[in-house]
Amino acid sequence: MVVNPQYETRNVTYKSTVEPSSSTALHLQAFSLMLSNQYVLNDTNQQLLFAAGIRHYASTELNASENTMTPAFAAMYAKRESTTFAWKLGGYYSKEMFGNFWLPLLGFDWKVSDRFWCWGILPRYAVFDYTITPNWHSCIMYKGVTDTYRLPDEDWFLIGEGQLRWANDFYLPKLPFFITLDIGHSVSRQFQFYDANRFTKLKQTPTNGLILKVGLTYRVVTDKRFRTSKI
Repeated sequence: MVVNPQYETRNVTYKSTVEPSSSTALHLQAFSLMLSNQYVLNDTNQQLLFAAGIRHYASTELNASENTMTPAFAAMYAKRESTTFAWKLGGYYSKEMFGNFWLPLLGFDWKVSDRFWCWGILPRYAVFDYTITPNWHSCIMYKGVTDTYRLPDEDWFLIGEGQLRWANDFYLPKLPFFITLDIGHSVSRQFQFYDANRFTKLKQTPTNGLILKVGLTYRVVTDKRFRTSKI
């Protein structure tokens, strides 16, 4: 079983629904705790993958409550066709502020060579990873984002965008941690604001922007073919 806690903050500015000439700044935060597990079938080349979690996506003014907590679930069937390629098929569900959100999923895991590895679950993300040294991985990645945040007075705010990013992961020798330095740019960014008092939605297509990320990640490597430092 894999446990994945995450925390993220975002500062967003959008045009007011009352006075289009003015702008409103939002300070958003996201807590999530996801649990995932895989079950190997009688044919060891086939697996069932399950994930479930709870999320608090809201303005920083709001504490976690029934009004801000939403569930998310995913289930996939995976089959390994060879020692270098596997595919996955399944679906994702989450309860968003606007209602139920369903998404079909198609995954892949392809070991192109000893140094080049590709994997992903479309349309959520895809990673193309190249090993420069056993402790240094450089990768190009895509990530699709559809997140809704609860605001005061029953309002909500939606962020939808694609992200193209270049990341470098530096694995710490003899430790199950790596440091990530990540730079990228958003693609097709869209905002949607729902005003509960007016029962109206405002859609905007704001300017795309740069993405910068620095992180420290704990990872347990179960497939030793993935060229990381020896831990």
